[in-house]
Amino acid sequence: MPSTGVPENLTPGTPVTVIGLKARDWENTFNGQTRHGISFRAVAITAGA
Repeated sequence: MPSTGVPENLTPGTPVTVIGLKARDWENTFNGQTRHGISFRAVAITAGA
């Protein structure tokens, strides 16, 4: 996870609120092997309950 835009007061285990969460599926073939997954993107992450 890139640290750009993540508040400094967030530490591992802190409950968070995710604003504007979007998920996107992806698929990629390289050297005959197909990989797939889901990527997530959010507008903001804030400390929450």
